[in-house]
Amino acid sequence: MNAITDAGYSTTCDNPSCDLYEEQKLKFPDAKVILTVRDTPPEKWVSSWKVQMEFIRVQELPFSLLYPSFIQFIPFMQHWNTMRNLMGTRVLGLEPGELIRGWRQKEVPDAWLAVQYNAHYAKVIATVPKHKLLVFNVKEG
Repeated sequence: MNAITDAGYSTTCDNPSCDLYEEQKLKFPDAKVILTVRDTPPEKWVSSWKVQMEFIRVQELPFSLLYPSFIQFIPFMQHWNTMRNLMGTRVLGLEPGELIRGWRQKEVPDAWLAVQYNAHYAKVIATVPKHKLLVFNVKEG
């Protein structure tokens, strides 16, 4: 997601743009990186991720008489499905589509997802200079 605020700032957030923060740092060297964190354990995020991925799985189903959805005929959605494959490729070094679809095939999917959750935070903190990084806990309002 990309937005320009009333104050004239340009921002990106959410997936897949959060996986491209290193490229964005190169293009906008004066920009700040805001890392949103939560006090909830990784298991809570895993539960939420699985619900969201089930929605995406259903959304990506092809048109059929059993599932007469026209969503896959919308060009934007075709591109969106392709973009989702980027998630986790840059920051975590995962294969295309592994985070969005491949997690189901892991030996212990919940544990694998929890590792990715923690690895994302650790990588951002390790690679963004402290003076350019704001770690924001959502409970701060």
